[in-house]
Amino acid sequence: MGSTADGPQGRSAGRIAMNRRELLAVAGAVLAVLGTPARVARASALTPISTQAFHDLTLALTGYAPRDPSMVGAFHDAFSPELAQLEQLYRILVSEPEREDWPKAIGDAGLETLAEQLIAAWYTGIVGEGDAARVITYIDAFVWYAVGYTKPPSTCDTDFGAWARRPPGDF
Repeated sequence: MGSTADGPQGRSAGRIAMNRRELLAVAGAVLAVLGTPARVARASALTPISTQAFHDLTLALTGYAPRDPSMVGAFHDAFSPELAQLEQLYRILVSEPEREDWPKAIGDAGLETLAEQLIAAWYTGIVGEGDAARVITYIDAFVWYAVGYTKPPSTCDTDFGAWARRPPGDF
C-alpha cells in the first residue's frame, strides 16, 4: 500500500478500513451466525396470530373456550407483543396431530414459557407479572370452569331468593 490522504498506512487512526475480501468474510460470518437469508426471511414473514386462531389455540392449550367472545379479543390484545410467536405456537399444534407430541415440539421451538404464560393468564384472568400485571377478567377466568362445583363470588346462576328454598334431595 502506498501513502494516501489518510496516512502512510492507508488507514486513519480510529477508523476501520476493509478491502472487499475482508468485507465478504465478515458478511459471511454474520450470516453464519444469524442464518441464511431465506431463513431470516421466513422468520420475519411470520404473521401475527388471527383472533380466530388465537381462540383455537386457547381451546387446544387450556381445554376451554371462553364463554364471553369479547374475552378472546381482550387476551389477544394483551398478548400483542407475542402475537407472532403465538402464531408459531399455533402452527406447531396444528402440524402435530398427537397431543402427546406437543410438549416436545413446543420445547424444541423455545415456546414453552410463552405457552405456560398463556395458559396461566386464561386460568387466572391476569396477564403479566408484578407491577405490570393486569386483570383482564375475574368472572370468566378458566379456574371457575375447571372447578365446576363453584362459581365466582358475586355471581348468581339462579333467581333472586333461591338461597331461601330448601335444596333438592335429602339435605
